[in-house]
Amino acid sequence: WAGSHMVSHMAAYNGAEWDTLGGGLQNPLDNRLVDVNVLTKGPGGMYAGGSFQATRYGPALNVARWDGSSWHALGEGFAGSVYAILSSGTDMVVGGRSDPAPSLGSGALPTGHAIGRWSGTTWNAYGAGLKGAVHDLAEFKGGLYAAGRFHIMPDGPECGLAKWDGLNWTAVPYAGTDTLPMDSVYALTVFKDRLYAMGRETKWEYPWDEALMAWDGATWERVENISQGTDMVTDGKGLYIQCDVFDDRRDLGFVKAARFDGSNWILLGADAAQSDIRSLALHGEYLYLGGWLSKIGGVPGCWLARWNIQTLVSVRPKRIVEARKGEKTVRYLLLGDAASAGTDLYGLDGRKFRSTEEPAKHRLRAGPVVEVK
Repeated sequence: WAGSHMVSHMAAYNGAEWDTLGGGLQNPLDNRLVDVNVLTKGPGGMYAGGSFQATRYGPALNVARWDGSSWHALGEGFAGSVYAILSSGTDMVVGGRSDPAPSLGSGALPTGHAIGRWSGTTWNAYGAGLKGAVHDLAEFKGGLYAAGRFHIMPDGPECGLAKWDGLNWTAVPYAGTDTLPMDSVYALTVFKDRLYAMGRETKWEYPWDEALMAWDGATWERVENISQGTDMVTDGKGLYIQCDVFDDRRDLGFVKAARFDGSNWILLGADAAQSDIRSLALHGEYLYLGGWLSKIGGVPGCWLARWNIQTLVSVRPKRIVEARKGEKTVRYLLLGDAASAGTDLYGLDGRKFRSTEEPAKHRLRAGPVVEVK
């Protein structure tokens, strides 16, 4: 349901009421098997990708276009589940899971390809293709980048990030090695002339270790260690990411969402510890969070929420400090030279308070203050 409307996995909100989008996306055998993984604007409307078989207007395999009034199939469709769609000029680049099933027909992609290009009338392959799963796509400095976990066909290496230069696929190197130190890359975003990649470590100290890294076209920089990150978006001023545990210090607890301005972080969603955020989107002055939100902004239990990004002010701390009492540790941002009476402090969720206020109110324990960064 969306508002008072029964919907089939797709709905649109105009600020006042919900629309069913022409009956949505379907699987005639079992509608519970439908998943919608990605929505992207492109030539002629909005493109939806996921796992589905049809719309109310006819067959549509895993990818379809909404023109504002009806759904349209993209030729024979995409054989496997679709995870990523990128608008590139007049074409749409589609990535997903390769399927070993026989070809869908003469106008479809070759069997086993995890990426293809839809021209508006026909499907076209990118060379010998990629085999495995493509989770995200981005264009950066004249190249097309595919992220996921796949092999470069026909006999290339397994990698998490590859670049198409117009003729061939190549694994993106890292510090003189063949591939990134990530065996899976979940998300890509171009922000401030760098390509940001979020993924899981190939060799990790903890089984949940992941990283956010930035590529300038020649070298990589590790930006942060995170855990269970799945999505990120940008408005050009900030990079917004979804993750569970933020930073390698691991005592910050559950974060769920954060904003990076290229130098500093603001952590969002401090009251969403039990939430399961799956996707982020920017529209106007709001950041939208989709998934199961146990509590957000003091409101319990919802599937969609928004955050007014105009209220966010980038905190530029001089130091990150921690206060200890016994075994308990609390971190906060210090904008002065010392944590003296009247010093302005910022909690790691961005809320401002002063050190003269009641410690229990802000979980600021008494004890020695030490510089940690």
